[in-house]
Amino acid sequence: MAGLEGLTRRELLGGLAGVVAALALPEKAEAKPGLEEIYEWNFEEKVYNNQRPVIVLFTEHENSYNPSHILVCQRMERVVEALAERYTSIDFYKLDADKFRRRTSLTNRERTFTQVFGIPDVGPTTVMYARHDVLTGQRFERNVKIDVSTGGPKGDQFIASWVNQYAGWIDFNLTDKHVDKPYAARWYGDNLVKVQKVSQ
Repeated sequence: MAGLEGLTRRELLGGLAGVVAALALPEKAEAKPGLEEIYEWNFEEKVYNNQRPVIVLFTEHENSYNPSHILVCQRMERVVEALAERYTSIDFYKLDADKFRRRTSLTNRERTFTQVFGIPDVGPTTVMYARHDVLTGQRFERNVKIDVSTGGPKGDQFIASWVNQYAGWIDFNLTDKHVDKPYAARWYGDNLVKVQKVSQ
């Protein structure tokens, strides 16, 4: 049996590549893409005019002086990234509220965060947009705000449970998983509750 010393580098690497292919393993680990960042100037295109349902995480990174608050925002981003990997038929984005405030403070326009986005100026805030509201049965010509949740995990150990809870939120409102159920799931404060659907 011939030894490895008789093989050229090209032959050796070629043989290893064949083994990798046979095992269906990637030759190089690919970095997972993060959430695409959007801004006030492309928000209408990416969110309201999108043909697909959308989840937007309004987060804060730059000008927040509370370190624990920044950590909560970062953990919530990990939650939404995990959801984006699970739900490929939904578009997920993030918008940095700190950047928005800084840009608008440099202009003379009277454009507050709440006026532009229609949600409280607190972060992190996760907003669901869709053309169909399963709670009321209404259908719209473009995406509208369906539900809003504020806050994020207080520690890394809670991230998995937050992912599961938000997955339930999505399942009840944006997928057919519970279409036969007489209720939808909506956020009331920190609690995700079942709400009776409006009779059609």
